[in-house]
Amino acid sequence: MSSFEVRPSPKFLIFGAVLEGLLFVAAVYFWRTYQGNYVYLLAIPILLGTYTAIRWVLRSSTSITVAEGRLRYQSGIASKTTRTLELARIQDVTVRQSLGDRMLGLGAITIVTASETGSLSMEQIDSPQRVAEQILDLARAGR
Repeated sequence: MSSFEVRPSPKFLIFGAVLEGLLFVAAVYFWRTYQGNYVYLLAIPILLGTYTAIRWVLRSSTSITVAEGRLRYQSGIASKTTRTLELARIQDVTVRQSLGDRMLGLGAITIVTASETGSLSMEQIDSPQRVAEQILDLARAGR
């Protein structure tokens, strides 16, 4: 039985980091060109950079791992939450994609199980349809 791991895509975060870099360069240029007291403009890209760094850490601490007939969902940095599901109990995998997600090849998946705890979701996954099909194929193979 094959195994794989899925993590949220960093595409939006990379775009944000590039935008913050451009804002930083523009703020420095404006500050140097007009010789005024515009140092406070540097706060905007620095605050956005801090926000992006925090989001990057939070995203990198979330994963879905499929191995040995089980699906394991883990999230958290200092304290971790792990949810383990039997692949045979998976009933449905739903893929949601907005127009922007489709243009970037991203989407969200929701995994519905036969257990009382219901479902679990992960946002901004690369190639979500492929991931959903892999999970369903492994679930069918485990039955």
